[in-house]
Amino acid sequence: MPDTQSLAWPVTVLEPDLFDNGGLGEKLSLEVRSPPKTEDVTLLDDFDWHLWQDNRLLVKSGNDYQLLAPAAEPITAVEAGSPQFSWDFTSPALVEALAGRLTLRALRPILAGRVTQAWWNIREAGDDKIVCRLQLLHFQNETHSQGYWQLVPLRGYQKEFDKVARRMDKILGESLGNLPVDLHFILADLALDDARPRAATIHLDSTAASEVAVAGMVLNLVRDAQRHVPGIIEDIDSEFLHDFRVQLRKARSLVQITKGALSAPRQAGLKTLLADVMRPTGLLRDLDVFLLEQQDYRSLLPEIHQSGFDQLIRNVKNARNQACKTLQQYLQSDTYSNQLVSIIDLAGEPAELASPSSQQPIYLLVNKLISKRYRKICRNGLAITDDTPDEEVHNLRIECKKLRYLLTIFGELYDAATLKKIIKRMKRLQTILGNFNDYAVQQEFLAMQSAKSRSQPLQMAVSGLIAVIFQQQRQLRQQVCSAIEEFAAPETTAIIDTLLAKETEPCEL
Repeated sequence: MPDTQSLAWPVTVLEPDLFDNGGLGEKLSLEVRSPPKTEDVTLLDDFDWHLWQDNRLLVKSGNDYQLLAPAAEPITAVEAGSPQFSWDFTSPALVEALAGRLTLRALRPILAGRVTQAWWNIREAGDDKIVCRLQLLHFQNETHSQGYWQLVPLRGYQKEFDKVARRMDKILGESLGNLPVDLHFILADLALDDARPRAATIHLDSTAASEVAVAGMVLNLVRDAQRHVPGIIEDIDSEFLHDFRVQLRKARSLVQITKGALSAPRQAGLKTLLADVMRPTGLLRDLDVFLLEQQDYRSLLPEIHQSGFDQLIRNVKNARNQACKTLQQYLQSDTYSNQLVSIIDLAGEPAELASPSSQQPIYLLVNKLISKRYRKICRNGLAITDDTPDEEVHNLRIECKKLRYLLTIFGELYDAATLKKIIKRMKRLQTILGNFNDYAVQQEFLAMQSAKSRSQPLQMAVSGLIAVIFQQQRQLRQQVCSAIEEFAAPETTAIIDTLLAKETEPCEL
């Protein structure tokens, strides 16, 4: 290990040859270890900047890609074309490193500029030994210019390192100390994080009147949904539409389950308008979901049905293209603009506070709703048997979603650690119920695709696929009962009681 830490100085003027020709004094000499190299680079990340938030940078220069991470060797690859998704890369190492972080999101350029970097060895005159090393790293574009010199010590040469450091202090001013000089640090130093897209948020006052808090939260959810509209119109990836729908679904659910917080006309108006905006998005989402799962579905079919499945995929892709155009036109239409304005106007109306329910503090209302919803899930869930109709299992899933929305929308009103425990316990149940519903939806979807086609190979492939999915759904059904028993266990009830402590009566099933 070196005797001391590296030292850094800011690069005020980019002069890579600043220390040449005796700049560090006659007794010190520089030897080029890696000559100055300047590259035009583009920084790539997804819409939420997941790589940046995970302290990683995907840098593209021509066809060269580098995934940079602190204290790790860069993962490099040469790629033809412009890979958009993690699975588009040909480098297995890059695919593995990106897949878990990007999931279904597409890469987009978030910053472009020029990076200059170089390394020198520093020797004492007349001595063959290298006593320390010097690095230059600099980023520049039309609006930013930032970089650092970094002096790196070598074991056993503390005295020489201190001598070089004092000389550099005289040339560049006093050092900034030990800094993690890499491209991520330089870009963070340029306040790049300020440009990161963030969800729209509002601060909840736990004592605010329910009408005020619910209307404000609906407004916030609708505004946040708007962040995803440009991505839908550009058709960047399927997650823009998914997130748009989730935010609107939360808003609609909130309006429904907080009955009494808003006046009846206001509640009915918002419910109708939100449904009107969501309705044109359903078809494209169904088609996206199927295409995202196509490899799994293909693996369920024997070779004899592969050609029929290929035809099905072609049909679904064609339908998806048409559905995407239709939705894009809708989102750019006066109809959508007017509906959006109506929602915002209605949610933004001054509070009337005309009923006791609308006046009660929001934390009291939400506590009651969480307690009520949890009891209902346990009661209905524990009543499920092998003979219970699928529709009732579907209804249980809807109730779980409503509880999850309450917990997440109003999460800041509660202890974070307790809230996390409840959500963790909900996860298995929701996953099973979600998959159970997805299987039912996909069977209906496939039956519709078969009915639209006269191709016998396609119809045979679809029939085979429906049979396999039906069996998978039956197997999953057996897990619903065990998952609900786990969620309704006394341990979960105790956590719910802790979450709502002192505000409501203990939760009785």
